[in-house]
Amino acid sequence: MNCLPFYVLRRPLLAIQTYFSVQQQLQQGVPLTESLAALYREPLLQDALYYASPEVYRQCQSWLAGTLDPSEKLLKTLYKYMIRMATRATPFGLFSGISIGTWGSQTGVRFDGQQPIRTHTRLDAHTLARLLQRVSQADEVKPFVRYRANTTTYPVGPDLRYVEATRDASVRDGYVLSITDNSHYLQRVLMAARTGATQADLTAVLTREGISEQEAINFLTHLIDNQLLLSEFEPTLTGPDALGRLIDRLAGLPGQKPTLAVLRSVQANLCHARAADCIALEKTLEPLLGPADAHMVQGDSYFPTLQNTLSTAFQTALLDTLRRVLPFQRPPTNTFLTEFRQRFYERYEEQEVPLLLALDPDAGIGYGGSNVSSALLEGLTWPVAQAQDMAFSPLHQTMLRLYTSAMRQEKPVLVLTDADIDSMTEGQPAPALPSSGYWIGYLLARSAEAIDAGDWLFHLAASGGPSAGNLLGRMAHLDADLEQALRAGLRQEEQSDPDALWAEIVHLPGARTANVLCRPVLRDYEIPILTAGSVPDEQQLPLDDLWVSAPKGQQLVIRSRRLGKRVIPRLSTAHNYSQGLAHYRFLCDLQMQEGRLNVGWDWGPLASLPQLPQVRYKNVILSRASWRLSSADWPLTKSDWIASWRASYRVPRYVVLAEADNELPLDLNCGLSCALLTEELRKRGQLQLKEWLLSEQTCWAGEVGHERVSELILPMTFPRPERLAYEPAQNTTTLRRSFPPGSEWLYLKIITGEQTAEQLLTDQLPWLIDGLRTSGLLRQWFFVRYNQPEPHLRLRFQSEPGQASALLTDVTGWLQQLTAEGSVYRIQVDTYHREVERYGAGRILYCEEWFCQESELLLPVLQDISQHDDSRRLYYACGLTDRLLDQWQIPLAERTRLLTAFRDAFSREFRADKALLVQLDQHYRLYRPLIHDALTAFVPPVDISPYNQRSQRLVSQLRTTVCNDQQLEELLFPMLHMLLNRIFPTENRRHEFLVYHLLTKEYTSLLKRNR
Repeated sequence: MNCLPFYVLRRPLLAIQTYFSVQQQLQQGVPLTESLAALYREPLLQDALYYASPEVYRQCQSWLAGTLDPSEKLLKTLYKYMIRMATRATPFGLFSGISIGTWGSQTGVRFDGQQPIRTHTRLDAHTLARLLQRVSQADEVKPFVRYRANTTTYPVGPDLRYVEATRDASVRDGYVLSITDNSHYLQRVLMAARTGATQADLTAVLTREGISEQEAINFLTHLIDNQLLLSEFEPTLTGPDALGRLIDRLAGLPGQKPTLAVLRSVQANLCHARAADCIALEKTLEPLLGPADAHMVQGDSYFPTLQNTLSTAFQTALLDTLRRVLPFQRPPTNTFLTEFRQRFYERYEEQEVPLLLALDPDAGIGYGGSNVSSALLEGLTWPVAQAQDMAFSPLHQTMLRLYTSAMRQEKPVLVLTDADIDSMTEGQPAPALPSSGYWIGYLLARSAEAIDAGDWLFHLAASGGPSAGNLLGRMAHLDADLEQALRAGLRQEEQSDPDALWAEIVHLPGARTANVLCRPVLRDYEIPILTAGSVPDEQQLPLDDLWVSAPKGQQLVIRSRRLGKRVIPRLSTAHNYSQGLAHYRFLCDLQMQEGRLNVGWDWGPLASLPQLPQVRYKNVILSRASWRLSSADWPLTKSDWIASWRASYRVPRYVVLAEADNELPLDLNCGLSCALLTEELRKRGQLQLKEWLLSEQTCWAGEVGHERVSELILPMTFPRPERLAYEPAQNTTTLRRSFPPGSEWLYLKIITGEQTAEQLLTDQLPWLIDGLRTSGLLRQWFFVRYNQPEPHLRLRFQSEPGQASALLTDVTGWLQQLTAEGSVYRIQVDTYHREVERYGAGRILYCEEWFCQESELLLPVLQDISQHDDSRRLYYACGLTDRLLDQWQIPLAERTRLLTAFRDAFSREFRADKALLVQLDQHYRLYRPLIHDALTAFVPPVDISPYNQRSQRLVSQLRTTVCNDQQLEELLFPMLHMLLNRIFPTENRRHEFLVYHLLTKEYTSLLKRNR
């Protein structure tokens, strides 16, 4: 883990002393109106008010001018705004902003007094969307508008499905899945509009197809209205400012001088950050848009510095501590991607399919519930259902011990030791980390000199990934140095897989969200989703170019069909995408597949306790002290309830009222703060309060006496995450892949218990197979055991030519008997899809024959096992695995290496800890004589010479299709996996892990003895 050469410091507009000064005045009896009036007469604060709320700004102006008596609501709002401008560093308008810093030999932050703030102002995204819509509808502009094909289209039967935006007041506010006829004319238009075309261009395309000009115009109008053709006059999210783009576009069109004059006047107003300029802008736009929106402009702030450095000594000490707490990785709460991968592999196996088809909720898999988004749900974060009985793990046992000790000794801080961390994380696998990420936290110290002397605390507020750009992209437009540094950091991230296409996800969920999604072009490639990209066309990867696969069912792989390379999606801006379009959510979730960073202290089942101490490891605060309040527990009508509560739980004077990522500092010695707390508790019923770590003694950035709260974003790189080797799927169009019911392959799923399935294999199936062969109906067959979504046996029968119907009749009679006996719960007839990608087009026919002769051999083996205990099953599992490797002539050293690799893969899957590995070694010592006999004196239940002859022929044929050791390993693993799947009736993968471990131990022992 290493820091990038830069970091970002976030700070509020006002010094921390402003807050404490107002609190002191209130405590001394100074009226709130007097304190606030003195503060808000400052022009910069009035401008800040406008960006936060034009309505509050207007009321404040009237109050300060003496034409309005301030309401209690207005005073509370202004008071809260003051707190925000002095204590909260999260960027918001002029209230708070950022500065870029670098690592150096000494720590120091000095802000530029000559240029205290640099504000970047642009039209609010909703206003911009309305403006684009208005301009594009002008009669003199329409003939020049270029339209692009909607790239979410995909065929399903005779229809064409696609995603279109829903609109409110002419701007997009959600998305729906739509269906239309997939006509020849539609395909011609979509092809012609692939890179953009005017209506005249597209009309010419249709008239050449024999359609009249009026019919063509009507048809195109229909396509535009239904968003199969998308106008160039839509908001953009990456690249240059959208207003500037609009001006440049209109400058080349006739008759646009009046509109250009208005837009250039707006552009000039935006160059200034003053509220008066923004109000003038409202007036300027009124002829085009009518009355002003509530918010017409949006701004971000940058605070120039004369010095902004943190010492490398601080960096080294901090990183050493953060590395130690990496095991406190919070588990993921989103299971959509895992569920999709499992369902995808169950249906498509090794196939590569169009992403749009896979995400279709009817024809494909769908993703995470609804495939459409709704404006009504935009911005709502739904609570995750909590388990009623949370598991009390060894980690929580240690937490409880530490908590009890701290409370008993009345310690406000729980200090973790290395032994505590070892105890809580013992047996946990190393967390899978991304190639890049970031840490966020508050650096607390008396001064810069104290930081360099090692006297500091770092409050770890959050961590994230999988990219350093996830949080920083939105602010990159504020400073050229930041944009350049971020681009360099992303290039470094991309070196973890230089052969892949790292692509920026570009999607506008709703008009106003563009305020937080706009950013510069940061990557070479973009994935536009119903939103225009900004890179050249050849570097855009539209959804209809993306194909998805799940090699070996372990990871999802996205590939550009056109460029033939893997695509790694990234979203380089902070946006809660959880309620958005399925395609957007899928690509954003896919970012986390190979690694994530979400380190923090999680109290788990203890989180609901009324009081929790601060948790600290060395200089890093992992969790602040907190208190939970319930209105049912305290008499809110009594004036002294807060004093009683503070005395009972040793609550300090300053705390913060926490709700999600919003925090409001409260001074519990102040009547106004106490009134706010009582009001909130009465309204919400339950509250969480946390200790406030900021003070004049812990804020150090800036001039003495005017220090600012300093929150740091530290972008990081991590060692390259392990990635599966990926080869694009081969073209297998010449080989028949699917066999529906009634074809030469009959595919049955017999849903029944695991033991009943075993009895079918030993007692019922042998005589069915004999009868089908005697009748000349059966060419070959094989079986597979499955446990998902419920235990069942899969049988596949290939009929002799022309015998499919007769075979089906005989098998149906057998099934009716099983059903009448009550042996099975349910029977399904399904389509047999050959696993062509898994085994290869040149191998699948040989593999089917292999599975047939293996299944026939295993029937008498399973019959013999039924007469003995489970050790007999292990005997056959080890003996037949070794025999398969013998048939492939794998030398002892190579088979040791192979099985070690297979075992280690299962060890990671099952998160094998030291205790499990010790138990597996004990199993080896217990069964070693049996394993030795299976390898040196294997005795099958029947004469296997006919099977050996067929196996040798198949091995020779399969060998001709294997070009290298990697291909051989990729073939042997599924063959061994299927062998052991057929032997073990329950918990197949755990048994497979056991066999690989035991054989690895035995092979290693044999190697040592042979040296």
